[in-house]
Amino acid sequence: MLDIYIYLFLNLSPPLSLSHSLSNKAFSSFTHIWKFGKIGKILELVRSVMMMKTRMIGRGGRMMWRRRRSITTYGYPRKITKSVVIPHSLERVESVVVDIENFPTFLPFCHESVVIEDSMKSDEIQNVERFDCVLGFRHLNIEEQIKHHVRREKSSNRVLATAVESTHFYSIQYDWRFNRIEDNISKASLDLYLDLKSLVHAMTFDMMKDAIEMKVFEAFMKRVDEVSKK
Repeated sequence: MLDIYIYLFLNLSPPLSLSHSLSNKAFSSFTHIWKFGKIGKILELVRSVMMMKTRMIGRGGRMMWRRRRSITTYGYPRKITKSVVIPHSLERVESVVVDIENFPTFLPFCHESVVIEDSMKSDEIQNVERFDCVLGFRHLNIEEQIKHHVRREKSSNRVLATAVESTHFYSIQYDWRFNRIEDNISKASLDLYLDLKSLVHAMTFDMMKDAIEMKVFEAFMKRVDEVSKK
């Protein structure tokens, strides 16, 4: 039995000698437990770490891991991509995203938001606004204030926010894009890039990602409805 788990763990097909040692029904049960059981989820996470293309190098007596990735990262990179169609105008939807000072009133895990007034700059030629803000987040055992550079490109209906100071992340970047479908129907798209410093926090994120994503977007859409009724 252990042999079968090892082959499943490595994402390989077990040899016929093993698969024939169990009935088809029993083998299917093992596969089901692996794919959907809690133990399988944990082992799958460990397997993904082990299967990373890494190489270990020695430097000054210390052993270090260097990951081979197409983009420059330093920790445990993660990405969330989400798009939603909202029955409201593009201007209304975008206004909620840039209304940063009101984030604590509706955005889950955000308990503080401050726009740094003297950082606000506007380029009328390129139709771009820039400013800095500080967002305070609190969830489980993670709490910190994170400073962001925000760039709003009005001509392309895009908002890009990049974290510049963080305790738990090497980098955070929010890339919002808005498209008009009809006068009162628009599409909001978000690419969220994270580079976490801690494997523990990365594992926590992996387990809670779907729930957090759903909660945040539900709050966002609810806020758009509330603003439209005013």
